[in-house]
Amino acid sequence: MLDSVCAEGEDQAPLDKKIDEYRSSLEFSKDECMQWVDEEFDIAARQVYAEIGEPDIRPLTAWGIFIQMLPSLNAFFEPSN
Repeated sequence: MLDSVCAEGEDQAPLDKKIDEYRSSLEFSKDECMQWVDEEFDIAARQVYAEIGEPDIRPLTAWGIFIQMLPSLNAFFEPSN
């Protein structure tokens, strides 16, 4: 795993400082930029995932789990009459 972009023995601090300066100039936080869904969907998905017993998500099971969650997610977001 790559822990640093600096050569071994090279000081990482100046690069870290530049990265922090750049991030602070951005309109959105790092967390906001890395967020795949909005907060409302995130809360609903976590609730539904817990309701189905939090099965282990793996590449071969992810879509099956999503399909299992879909009816509850659809009900969660149905407009009320």
